[in-house]
Amino acid sequence: MSSASPASSAPVVDFTGARGDTVAKIASSVTSDQWKAIKRIIDTLYAYRLSDGHDPSKVFQRKVNKRVLPDYYEVIKEPVALSTLRFKTLNRQYRAFADFVRDCALIPHNAQTYNRPEAGAYQDALVIKGVMEKELRQLAEEKIISTEDAVLPDLGEIPPISPRAKEEDDDDDDEDEEDDEEEEIDDSDEEGGKRKRRRGPRSLAAITKREGGSKDDLQRGADADPRKKRGRPPRVDTPMEARIKAVLKGIRKNKNDLGQIMIHQFEKLPDKTTMPEYYHEIKEPIAIEFIKRKQKRKKYQSVDHFMRDIDTMFNNAKSYNQDESQIYKDAVLLQVRFTRSLSP
Repeated sequence: MSSASPASSAPVVDFTGARGDTVAKIASSVTSDQWKAIKRIIDTLYAYRLSDGHDPSKVFQRKVNKRVLPDYYEVIKEPVALSTLRFKTLNRQYRAFADFVRDCALIPHNAQTYNRPEAGAYQDALVIKGVMEKELRQLAEEKIISTEDAVLPDLGEIPPISPRAKEEDDDDDDEDEEDDEEEEIDDSDEEGGKRKRRRGPRSLAAITKREGGSKDDLQRGADADPRKKRGRPPRVDTPMEARIKAVLKGIRKNKNDLGQIMIHQFEKLPDKTTMPEYYHEIKEPIAIEFIKRKQKRKKYQSVDHFMRDIDTMFNNAKSYNQDESQIYKDAVLLQVRFTRSLSP
Protein backbone atom coordinates (compact mmCIF):
# COMPACT_ATOMS: atom_id res chain seq x y z
CA MET A 1 0.00 0.00 0.00
CA SER A 2 1.24 3.48 -0.80
CA SER A 3 1.07 6.45 1.51
CA ALA A 4 -0.44 9.86 0.81
CA SER A 5 1.36 11.79 -1.91
CA PRO A 6 2.49 15.33 -1.16
CA ALA A 7 0.43 18.12 -2.70
CA SER A 8 3.43 19.33 -4.67
CA SER A 9 3.43 16.16 -6.73
CA ALA A 10 -0.33 16.15 -7.27
CA PRO A 11 -1.31 14.46 -10.53
CA VAL A 12 -3.51 16.26 -13.03
CA VAL A 13 -6.80 14.48 -13.70
CA ASP A 14 -8.75 14.88 -16.94
CA PHE A 15 -11.57 12.45 -17.63
CA THR A 16 -15.21 11.95 -18.51
CA GLY A 17 -17.47 12.40 -15.49
CA ALA A 18 -20.08 10.00 -14.12
CA ARG A 19 -22.80 11.72 -16.16
CA GLY A 20 -20.83 11.58 -19.39
CA ASP A 21 -19.68 15.20 -19.28
CA THR A 22 -16.03 16.18 -19.60
CA VAL A 23 -14.59 17.27 -16.29
CA ALA A 24 -12.01 20.01 -16.24
CA LYS A 25 -8.47 19.21 -15.15
CA ILE A 26 -8.18 18.97 -11.38
CA ALA A 27 -4.93 18.97 -9.46
CA SER A 28 -5.30 16.20 -6.88
CA SER A 29 -3.00 14.69 -4.30
CA VAL A 30 -5.32 11.71 -3.84
CA THR A 31 -3.60 8.49 -4.86
CA SER A 32 -5.16 5.53 -6.61
CA ASP A 33 -5.16 3.54 -3.35
CA GLN A 34 -6.82 6.44 -1.57
CA TRP A 35 -9.60 6.68 -4.18
CA LYS A 36 -10.26 2.99 -3.61
CA ALA A 37 -10.24 3.58 0.14
CA ILE A 38 -12.72 6.45 -0.21
CA LYS A 39 -15.07 4.20 -2.16
CA ARG A 40 -14.66 1.52 0.50
CA ILE A 41 -15.63 3.94 3.27
CA ILE A 42 -18.70 5.15 1.38
CA ASP A 43 -19.83 1.58 0.67
CA THR A 44 -19.31 0.70 4.35
CA LEU A 45 -21.42 3.65 5.49
CA TYR A 46 -24.27 2.65 3.17
CA ALA A 47 -24.11 -1.02 4.21
CA TYR A 48 -23.71 -0.59 7.98
CA ARG A 49 -26.58 -1.91 10.13
CA LEU A 50 -27.19 -2.01 13.86
CA SER A 51 -27.89 -5.31 15.62
CA ASP A 52 -31.65 -4.79 15.26
CA GLY A 53 -31.30 -4.27 11.51
CA HIS A 54 -31.72 -0.47 11.69
CA ASP A 55 -29.96 1.48 8.91
CA PRO A 56 -28.38 4.61 10.50
CA SER A 57 -27.21 5.89 7.12
CA LYS A 58 -30.68 6.12 5.58
CA VAL A 59 -31.44 9.64 6.74
CA PHE A 60 -28.07 10.84 5.41
CA GLN A 61 -28.16 9.25 1.98
CA ARG A 62 -29.69 12.32 0.31
CA LYS A 63 -29.73 16.01 1.14
CA VAL A 64 -32.67 17.31 3.15
CA ASN A 65 -35.78 18.08 1.10
CA LYS A 66 -36.18 21.87 0.96
CA ARG A 67 -39.96 21.58 0.67
CA VAL A 68 -40.17 19.51 3.84
CA LEU A 69 -37.67 21.46 5.98
CA PRO A 70 -37.11 24.87 4.36
CA ASP A 71 -35.49 26.27 7.51
CA TYR A 72 -32.79 23.58 7.37
CA TYR A 73 -30.86 25.57 4.78
CA GLU A 74 -31.07 28.69 6.92
CA VAL A 75 -29.32 26.85 9.76
CA ILE A 76 -26.99 24.57 7.78
CA LYS A 77 -24.70 26.45 5.38
CA GLU A 78 -22.76 23.46 4.04
CA PRO A 79 -25.28 20.65 3.48
CA VAL A 80 -23.64 17.32 2.67
CA ALA A 81 -25.05 13.83 2.17
CA LEU A 82 -23.61 10.43 1.33
CA SER A 83 -24.76 11.06 -2.23
CA THR A 84 -22.48 14.13 -2.22
CA LEU A 85 -19.51 11.98 -1.26
CA ARG A 86 -20.35 9.43 -3.93
CA PHE A 87 -20.80 12.05 -6.65
CA LYS A 88 -17.52 13.80 -5.84
CA THR A 89 -15.73 10.46 -5.80
CA LEU A 90 -17.15 9.32 -9.13
CA ASN A 91 -16.09 12.63 -10.66
CA ARG A 92 -12.72 12.79 -8.84
CA GLN A 93 -13.49 16.17 -7.29
CA TYR A 94 -11.43 15.79 -4.11
CA ARG A 95 -8.14 17.66 -4.39
CA ALA A 96 -6.81 16.04 -1.21
CA PHE A 97 -7.88 13.19 1.04
CA ALA A 98 -8.41 15.74 3.82
CA ASP A 99 -11.21 17.30 1.73
CA PHE A 100 -13.04 13.99 1.74
CA VAL A 101 -12.54 13.66 5.50
CA ARG A 102 -14.00 17.14 6.01
CA ASP A 103 -17.10 16.24 3.98
CA CYS A 104 -17.47 13.12 6.11
CA ALA A 105 -17.29 15.22 9.27
CA LEU A 106 -19.95 17.62 7.99
CA ILE A 107 -22.60 14.89 7.84
CA PRO A 108 -22.80 14.17 11.61
CA HIS A 109 -21.93 17.76 12.51
CA ASN A 110 -24.87 19.13 10.47
CA ALA A 111 -27.24 16.55 11.95
CA GLN A 112 -26.16 17.42 15.49
CA THR A 113 -26.42 21.13 14.75
CA TYR A 114 -29.97 20.99 13.39
CA ASN A 115 -31.57 18.20 15.45
CA ARG A 116 -32.23 17.81 19.14
CA PRO A 117 -30.15 15.22 21.04
CA GLU A 118 -33.19 12.96 21.48
CA ALA A 119 -33.98 12.97 17.74
CA GLY A 120 -33.39 9.80 15.72
CA ALA A 121 -31.25 11.67 13.19
CA TYR A 122 -29.00 12.96 15.98
CA GLN A 123 -28.51 9.46 17.38
CA ASP A 124 -27.89 8.01 13.91
CA ALA A 125 -25.30 10.75 13.30
CA LEU A 126 -23.31 9.55 16.32
CA VAL A 127 -23.35 5.99 14.96
CA ILE A 128 -22.24 7.12 11.49
CA LYS A 129 -19.51 9.26 13.02
CA GLY A 130 -18.20 6.25 14.91
CA VAL A 131 -18.12 4.16 11.73
CA MET A 132 -16.23 6.92 9.92
CA GLU A 133 -13.63 7.19 12.68
CA LYS A 134 -13.11 3.41 12.77
CA GLU A 135 -12.61 3.23 8.98
CA LEU A 136 -10.18 6.15 8.97
CA ARG A 137 -8.10 4.61 11.76
CA GLN A 138 -7.95 1.39 9.75
CA LEU A 139 -6.63 3.27 6.71
CA ALA A 140 -3.96 4.92 8.84
CA GLU A 141 -2.88 1.53 10.17
CA GLU A 142 -2.66 0.27 6.58
CA LYS A 143 -0.45 3.30 5.76
CA ILE A 144 -2.87 4.44 3.07
CA ILE A 145 -3.34 7.82 4.76
CA SER A 146 -1.44 9.77 7.39
CA THR A 147 -2.49 9.78 11.02
CA GLU A 148 -3.42 13.46 10.62
CA ASP A 149 -5.91 12.65 7.84
CA ALA A 150 -7.39 9.86 9.96
CA VAL A 151 -8.92 12.38 12.39
CA LEU A 152 -12.26 14.08 11.71
CA PRO A 153 -11.69 17.86 11.87
CA ASP A 154 -13.27 20.03 14.54
CA LEU A 155 -15.98 22.01 12.72
CA GLY A 156 -16.95 24.07 15.73
CA GLU A 157 -19.10 23.73 18.80
CA ILE A 158 -22.55 22.20 18.42
CA PRO A 159 -24.91 25.11 19.23
CA PRO A 160 -27.83 24.60 21.63
CA ILE A 161 -31.13 23.98 19.86
CA SER A 162 -33.80 26.54 20.64
CA PRO A 163 -37.50 25.60 20.36
CA ARG A 164 -39.03 26.53 17.04
CA ALA A 165 -41.38 29.45 17.34
CA LYS A 166 -44.90 28.08 17.35
CA GLU A 167 -46.22 31.53 16.50
CA GLU A 168 -44.59 31.33 13.07
CA ASP A 169 -46.18 27.94 12.41
CA ASP A 170 -49.58 29.28 13.48
CA ASP A 171 -49.21 32.26 11.13
CA ASP A 172 -48.38 29.93 8.24
CA ASP A 173 -51.42 27.77 9.04
CA ASP A 174 -53.68 30.82 9.09
CA GLU A 175 -52.44 31.87 5.67
CA ASP A 176 -52.94 28.35 4.34
CA GLU A 177 -56.48 28.19 5.70
CA GLU A 178 -57.29 31.48 3.98
CA ASP A 179 -56.07 30.00 0.71
CA ASP A 180 -58.24 26.95 1.33
CA GLU A 181 -61.30 29.13 1.91
CA GLU A 182 -60.73 30.99 -1.35
CA GLU A 183 -60.38 27.70 -3.18
CA GLU A 184 -63.59 26.35 -1.66
CA ILE A 185 -65.45 29.50 -2.69
CA ASP A 186 -64.14 28.99 -6.20
CA ASP A 187 -65.48 25.42 -6.26
CA SER A 188 -68.91 26.32 -4.88
CA ASP A 189 -69.34 29.18 -7.36
CA GLU A 190 -68.51 26.91 -10.24
CA GLU A 191 -71.18 24.47 -9.10
CA GLY A 192 -73.92 27.06 -8.66
CA GLY A 193 -73.20 29.18 -11.72
CA LYS A 194 -72.81 32.27 -9.54
CA ARG A 195 -70.10 34.88 -9.73
CA LYS A 196 -66.74 33.13 -9.63
CA ARG A 197 -64.10 34.53 -7.32
CA ARG A 198 -60.63 33.68 -8.55
CA ARG A 199 -57.84 32.54 -6.30
CA GLY A 200 -54.96 34.85 -5.49
CA PRO A 201 -54.72 38.61 -4.99
CA ARG A 202 -56.71 40.89 -7.27
CA SER A 203 -55.41 44.17 -8.60
CA LEU A 204 -57.04 47.44 -7.61
CA ALA A 205 -58.24 47.87 -11.19
CA ALA A 206 -59.92 44.50 -11.13
CA ILE A 207 -61.63 45.25 -7.82
CA THR A 208 -62.86 48.62 -9.08
CA LYS A 209 -64.11 47.13 -12.31
CA ARG A 210 -65.93 44.30 -10.57
CA GLU A 211 -67.21 45.99 -7.44
CA GLY A 212 -67.07 49.71 -7.99
CA GLY A 213 -70.01 50.22 -10.34
CA SER A 214 -72.57 52.93 -9.69
CA LYS A 215 -76.13 52.43 -8.40
CA ASP A 216 -77.43 53.14 -11.91
CA ASP A 217 -75.28 50.32 -13.24
CA LEU A 218 -76.64 48.00 -10.60
CA GLN A 219 -80.25 49.01 -11.35
CA ARG A 220 -79.76 48.49 -15.08
CA GLY A 221 -78.39 45.07 -14.30
CA ALA A 222 -81.43 44.26 -12.17
CA ASP A 223 -83.90 45.40 -14.83
CA ALA A 224 -82.13 43.61 -17.68
CA ASP A 225 -83.99 40.95 -19.57
CA PRO A 226 -83.06 37.65 -17.89
CA ARG A 227 -83.12 36.01 -21.30
CA LYS A 228 -80.00 38.02 -22.22
CA LYS A 229 -77.98 36.63 -19.35
CA ARG A 230 -74.99 34.65 -20.43
CA GLY A 231 -72.91 31.96 -18.81
CA ARG A 232 -72.72 28.23 -18.66
CA PRO A 233 -75.51 26.32 -16.92
CA PRO A 234 -74.99 24.95 -13.43
CA ARG A 235 -72.78 21.86 -13.41
CA VAL A 236 -74.40 18.87 -11.80
CA ASP A 237 -72.06 16.32 -10.23
CA THR A 238 -72.78 12.64 -10.29
CA PRO A 239 -72.94 10.94 -6.88
CA MET A 240 -69.41 9.58 -7.46
CA GLU A 241 -68.04 13.04 -8.36
CA ALA A 242 -69.74 14.64 -5.37
CA ARG A 243 -68.25 11.97 -3.14
CA ILE A 244 -64.72 12.54 -4.46
CA LYS A 245 -65.08 16.31 -4.16
CA ALA A 246 -66.32 16.04 -0.57
CA VAL A 247 -63.39 13.80 0.36
CA LEU A 248 -60.84 16.20 -1.17
CA LYS A 249 -62.40 19.12 0.69
CA GLY A 250 -62.71 17.30 4.00
CA ILE A 251 -59.16 15.97 4.03
CA ARG A 252 -57.80 19.52 3.99
CA LYS A 253 -58.81 19.95 7.62
CA ASN A 254 -56.50 17.22 8.92
CA LYS A 255 -53.53 18.46 10.94
CA ASN A 256 -50.52 16.61 12.32
CA ASP A 257 -49.10 16.77 15.84
CA LEU A 258 -47.22 19.95 14.91
CA GLY A 259 -50.48 21.69 14.03
CA GLN A 260 -49.68 21.70 10.30
CA ILE A 261 -52.27 20.96 7.63
CA MET A 262 -50.89 17.68 6.35
CA ILE A 263 -52.17 17.80 2.77
CA HIS A 264 -50.24 21.00 2.01
CA GLN A 265 -47.03 19.01 1.59
CA PHE A 266 -48.66 17.11 -1.27
CA GLU A 267 -50.18 20.04 -3.14
CA LYS A 268 -47.40 20.46 -5.71
CA LEU A 269 -44.56 18.40 -7.10
CA PRO A 270 -40.93 19.28 -6.28
CA ASP A 271 -39.14 21.74 -8.55
CA LYS A 272 -37.24 19.81 -11.22
CA THR A 273 -34.39 22.33 -11.22
CA THR A 274 -33.69 22.03 -7.48
CA MET A 275 -34.62 18.37 -7.01
CA PRO A 276 -33.84 16.52 -10.26
CA GLU A 277 -33.05 13.35 -8.32
CA TYR A 278 -36.73 13.09 -7.31
CA TYR A 279 -37.71 12.51 -10.93
CA HIS A 280 -34.99 9.92 -11.41
CA GLU A 281 -36.31 7.91 -8.47
CA ILE A 282 -40.07 8.50 -8.77
CA LYS A 283 -41.40 7.14 -12.06
CA GLU A 284 -45.01 8.29 -11.69
CA PRO A 285 -44.97 11.72 -9.98
CA ILE A 286 -48.35 13.14 -9.05
CA ALA A 287 -49.66 15.77 -6.64
CA ILE A 288 -53.00 17.05 -5.37
CA GLU A 289 -53.11 19.85 -7.96
CA PHE A 290 -53.13 17.27 -10.76
CA ILE A 291 -55.70 15.09 -9.00
CA LYS A 292 -58.03 18.06 -8.53
CA ARG A 293 -57.58 19.06 -12.16
CA LYS A 294 -58.57 15.57 -13.29
CA GLN A 295 -61.54 15.63 -10.93
CA LYS A 296 -62.80 18.96 -12.28
CA ARG A 297 -62.42 17.77 -15.86
CA LYS A 298 -64.37 14.60 -15.05
CA LYS A 299 -61.45 12.32 -15.85
CA TYR A 300 -62.20 9.85 -13.08
CA GLN A 301 -64.48 7.04 -14.17
CA SER A 302 -64.70 5.41 -10.75
CA VAL A 303 -63.71 5.85 -7.12
CA ASP A 304 -61.09 3.14 -7.59
CA HIS A 305 -59.53 5.18 -10.41
CA PHE A 306 -59.37 8.20 -8.08
CA MET A 307 -57.89 6.12 -5.24
CA ARG A 308 -55.19 4.75 -7.52
CA ASP A 309 -53.84 8.29 -7.99
CA ILE A 310 -54.15 9.01 -4.27
CA ASP A 311 -52.26 5.84 -3.36
CA THR A 312 -49.57 6.59 -5.96
CA MET A 313 -49.05 10.06 -4.49
CA PHE A 314 -48.65 8.81 -0.93
CA ASN A 315 -46.56 5.80 -1.95
CA ASN A 316 -44.21 8.17 -3.79
CA ALA A 317 -43.79 10.21 -0.60
CA LYS A 318 -43.10 7.09 1.45
CA SER A 319 -40.65 5.78 -1.14
CA TYR A 320 -38.65 9.02 -1.47
CA ASN A 321 -38.63 10.26 2.13
CA GLN A 322 -37.15 8.74 5.27
CA ASP A 323 -39.38 6.71 7.59
CA GLU A 324 -38.86 9.12 10.48
CA SER A 325 -39.56 12.27 8.44
CA GLN A 326 -42.77 14.22 9.04
CA ILE A 327 -43.90 13.96 5.43
CA TYR A 328 -43.57 10.15 5.57
CA LYS A 329 -45.68 10.01 8.74
CA ASP A 330 -48.27 12.35 7.25
CA ALA A 331 -48.44 10.25 4.08
CA VAL A 332 -49.15 7.09 6.11
CA LEU A 333 -51.89 8.76 8.16
CA LEU A 334 -53.55 10.55 5.23
CA GLN A 335 -53.54 7.41 3.11
CA VAL A 336 -55.47 5.58 5.83
CA ARG A 337 -57.93 8.45 6.23
CA PHE A 338 -58.52 8.72 2.49
CA THR A 339 -59.27 5.01 2.34
CA ARG A 340 -61.64 5.16 5.29
CA SER A 341 -63.49 8.20 3.95
CA LEU A 342 -64.20 6.41 0.67
CA SER A 343 -65.16 3.10 2.22
CA PRO A 344 -68.83 2.21 1.62
